[in-house]
Amino acid sequence: MLLRRLPRIFLVLLFFLFALLASPSGPVLADEDPPVFVSMWGSSGSGEGELYEPACIAIDSADNIYVADSGNCRIQKFDSAGNFVTEWGSVGSDPGQFQEPWGIDIDSGDNVYVADVLGNRVQKFDSSGYFLLEWGSPGDGEGEFNAPHGLAIGGNDGVYVVDSGNYRVQKFDADGDFVLEWGSVGSAPGQFWLPVGIEADAFGDIFVSDPLRNYIQEFSEAGVFSDGWGMSGSFKGQFDQPFDLAVDFAGNIYVTDAFNYRVQKFSPSKQFLCQWGISGDGEGEFDWPLGIAIRTDGRIFVSEFLNCRVQEFGYVVTVDLELTTGWNMVSVPVLPDDPSVSAVFPGVDAVYTWNPVARSYDVPDTVTPDGGYWVAVSSDRVLSVEGVVVNRWTTALQSGWNMVGSVHGGVCSFLEPGDDPCDSVEAFTYCWDPVSKSYQYGTEICPCQGYWVAATESCVLTVGPPVP
Repeated sequence: MLLRRLPRIFLVLLFFLFALLASPSGPVLADEDPPVFVSMWGSSGSGEGELYEPACIAIDSADNIYVADSGNCRIQKFDSAGNFVTEWGSVGSDPGQFQEPWGIDIDSGDNVYVADVLGNRVQKFDSSGYFLLEWGSPGDGEGEFNAPHGLAIGGNDGVYVVDSGNYRVQKFDADGDFVLEWGSVGSAPGQFWLPVGIEADAFGDIFVSDPLRNYIQEFSEAGVFSDGWGMSGSFKGQFDQPFDLAVDFAGNIYVTDAFNYRVQKFSPSKQFLCQWGISGDGEGEFDWPLGIAIRTDGRIFVSEFLNCRVQEFGYVVTVDLELTTGWNMVSVPVLPDDPSVSAVFPGVDAVYTWNPVARSYDVPDTVTPDGGYWVAVSSDRVLSVEGVVVNRWTTALQSGWNMVGSVHGGVCSFLEPGDDPCDSVEAFTYCWDPVSKSYQYGTEICPCQGYWVAATESCVLTVGPPVP
């Protein structure tokens, strides 16, 4: 018989069993500061922007956020600020319909793949929701499914699907053709009790969560077991129903720990780094945190199955702007609580930014990470600015000279700054040296420095650490 209604029947009942099995003690591990709440959106309902039992989430190359709105049998698309963009889907088994959409991910062409639990199939759409293809049917053969849940896109747009009721992972190509499978029921390496979540990182690793074992396993792209960690409990590194996973550009692993009402973060070596969240419906609180996705700028998005919303988190740091007497060309690679010029640059003599459209200097009202700023001071000083980390940004450039900012987290090579689809950005920059009072030629972007960048035509530029 096919597995049905996994979250509400199997996992709710087994909550009590595993609470009894939880370990009374855990390892003492070093912590790092967790991210902080940034924003949230969504409420219970079926209207635009409302959610009912949202499952997994995914982010495309333009930072749009897609939510598998499971209880409403649809997919909703939001922009990077959480504003509703579009939706598609309804209850049914026809193309573009769903019976319980759960796993969702985006390929290199921004096509959207969705695992339909009760439909026992995978559907592929373009970024606007136009149906492209589907595959799968009930069963346990190659390309057949028994309640598929997690879905992840790996290298070369390989599609990995957690075939939960068949205790295995199946891999397909982008056209839905079967490639390989691994897994069986059991507790040995490579076996599962009931797998649900999956993540394929940029380094060729596949992570699979097994909520009934409270265990995470790591595999190669060919399904070869390489590592595993976790046990029942509420201490650091323990789990009570780990559902979804995400990996950031540094290889750190994030896990939604649903019945512990938290998210846990681990290093690439599986060392516990931090956790955040408690039971509740306030900012930074969770009720069944389930889906998780990480944007290229480091922002973390978590969907809540029972609170029917998505929360956004980011890391807060303090950056120091070292200003020398006279004019300085700087940038601010964080998002402060108050981005006004008076709050970011208190006590300075003047602040200007370049308007590439009017080709003139303007006095700005607010400060953005993608902007460069001329700041004048009458004496040497250091300004400290606290805000949420920005390690990647996208901005529109005009033909000619543009004044841009930097990102947090280290030096970026301007020879490979990110997406420049028009190939129109010159591979060099000029920055101002306030000591020698002269421009310096370069090909790298350093934190807190402002830069002149030349474009041969209007284009959109992304700057940040390269995605592996």
